[in-house]
Amino acid sequence: MGLRWGREGPPEVAYSRVTRDLSEVYAGLPADVSRRLQRLAGEFEVRVRRGRPSELDLRQPWPDDARVAGIREVFVLTPARRSAAVLEVAITEVPTLMCRTTSPHWFGVPACTCDACDADLAEALGELEQVIDDVTGGGTERVSGLRRVRVEQRFGATTSTVWHTPGEARALGVRRGRREWAPWPARSLARDI
Repeated sequence: MGLRWGREGPPEVAYSRVTRDLSEVYAGLPADVSRRLQRLAGEFEVRVRRGRPSELDLRQPWPDDARVAGIREVFVLTPARRSAAVLEVAITEVPTLMCRTTSPHWFGVPACTCDACDADLAEALGELEQVIDDVTGGGTERVSGLRRVRVEQRFGATTSTVWHTPGEARALGVRRGRREWAPWPARSLARDI
């Protein structure tokens, strides 16, 4: 939560509005994200590919958030280990980020842009680093439920829970059960010499 509110915290109305110019707050985000994701190719055996916004399957669930009005750029990070999770990062026009792993569910970075949270560029980049650390370390996905299908993903501190009707789950290709995601393989320095 932003520090500008003092000890009393933000007024209740601040949780439901965005009055800051987010394009100004997050102006440096696209260039910084691009550098950070490209750096991963030096640390892990991973292919970093720039995609086109038209490649995204927009039928997949997007957070109920105005930030997804337009996608500027897409990165797809595919680890060499097939049992490791793919990471997709979409930079929005705002610019903020939408991320997902090998799952149909997207989540925002920063998690919230409301006036009460008052997140800035440094916080957004910190959240992205946490997502990267968590996904590269491996995780789990558990799908359960009959009348309502619960999809829960855990990658370190990054967790996501989404509910679907059985029909939605079938349309998205979500299958019940548990899946383990392996850590990304570290790049071997010996191979690069």
